[in-house]
Amino acid sequence: AYAEFWPKDPPTRVAVQVGALAGNSSVEIQCTAMLPGFEREVVTVPGLPALKGFPLSFAVRGDGMIYASGSQGIDFKTMKLVPGGAGPETKRTMENLKNILEAAGTSLENAVVCELSLRDMAADFKAANEAYQAFFSKGNFPARIAVQVAALAGGAAVEVRCTAAESASGRKVVKVPQLPETNFPLSSAIVAKDTVYASGMLGVDMKAGTLVPGGIANETRQALENLQDVLEAAGAEMKDVTICEVSLRDMKDFKGLNAIYASFWPEDPPARVAVQVGALALGASVEIKCTAVLGSSSQAIVV
Repeated sequence: AYAEFWPKDPPTRVAVQVGALAGNSSVEIQCTAMLPGFEREVVTVPGLPALKGFPLSFAVRGDGMIYASGSQGIDFKTMKLVPGGAGPETKRTMENLKNILEAAGTSLENAVVCELSLRDMAADFKAANEAYQAFFSKGNFPARIAVQVAALAGGAAVEVRCTAAESASGRKVVKVPQLPETNFPLSSAIVAKDTVYASGMLGVDMKAGTLVPGGIANETRQALENLQDVLEAAGAEMKDVTICEVSLRDMKDFKGLNAIYASFWPEDPPARVAVQVGALALGASVEIKCTAVLGSSSQAIVV
């Protein structure tokens, strides 16, 4: 059914099995599109086989940004996952993404945000992180979210989707005074093309370094307050947020999440997708990743 809507030059895509969807739906689809008048170009990647039977493009270029599809640890010579589990799979995944971005004329160093989907957070998070961080210069990591999903296509252990700027010009790493440096290979946010790409936020008290107690309501409030600090450091405000991706450990918390979430956007809330995932870092109940347009503030703290 999906392919019928794009008989030619389909968009990039990531498809994962999650634990649950709101309303007990079978499928949920989130899309980003360009306004008429902007050039949209499908990226051809030399050396990679045609995606027969898969309605997606390896990457699409639009308005100075490269949007890459979710990649897995596939050896394209054999068309099979590399052996060895999450570590080798993540390494090959990033090599595949590197080739795709280079074919588009950019590089992983210009990545603004990456999304990691893991089949087993407890078993594979460390190995995936070690392989992932080797592809970036220290201090130049893209924003990121990492979640455990119920299943990935082909039985893969990991899938990574990235968005990158075409060039380093105008791409800035955001430093947030209120947030301490983290050992995780990610930046709190990246600014590129007048857009703020914030990492997924947990309900962590940054002074204590631990999740706030009290469950979904308190974690949601703290996560959004952390996000507010990140946006302010980047020169944006909550009203500038265009879309949020909400990952819940249990869809039963959906109502409690909404009660707090709505208070941060009393009018004109951003677009949103909310799903139940298998697990989140630190055993969190919720993680929220947002994208925003730059506001009128000129007080951005960037390097």
